[in-house]
Amino acid sequence: MSQVFGVAWYRFRATFGRRWGGYLTIVLLVGLLGGLAVGAVAGARRTQSAYPTYLSGSHASDPVSYTHLDVYKRQVVDDEVCGSASLVDHDMSDPPESTEDLRPWLSGVYVKPERRKTGLGAALVEAVEKAASNLHHPRLYLYTGPVTAVKFYAPMGWEKILSPRYEGKEVVVMQKVLAVEKAST
Repeated sequence: MSQVFGVAWYRFRATFGRRWGGYLTIVLLVGLLGGLAVGAVAGARRTQSAYPTYLSGSHASDPVSYTHLDVYKRQVVDDEVCGSASLVDHDMSDPPESTEDLRPWLSGVYVKPERRKTGLGAALVEAVEKAASNLHHPRLYLYTGPVTAVKFYAPMGWEKILSPRYEGKEVVVMQKVLAVEKAST
């Protein structure tokens, strides 16, 4: 074995003067690829930890927590947080005209991409609707993009009431009449 290393070392020393540029290129490529791999792993770790960090920073409990009006619902499957939704006083920081007095709002509906189209989103929305109804709110509001309004919320009984511009985008404001109001009419 030492004879193999001796031959390799002799060959390296004898040809180094002529081939140093090639060796340098190989070392730089290996270093560059290693740096890219380490950067990709670091980015993946940061992305993977972003959602749990958000959840822990929001002081959410499971399944539903009440703090004044704030209600937060998490969907957990196999010990993995798969989605969330909230009930908040108002979801728009600078509300467009005619939305200032609308309260409360369904906010922050999120389902991890790999868990979408499984019913989790609808379950989260339904849980927040039930929480709002239990708090005796007759209506619930939300804003979303036009496509999501038609494909996701309208089939669950949400009605479009306004189409304002908010933060430079066309949005749809929707409402849902909750069981509290339906029972009283």
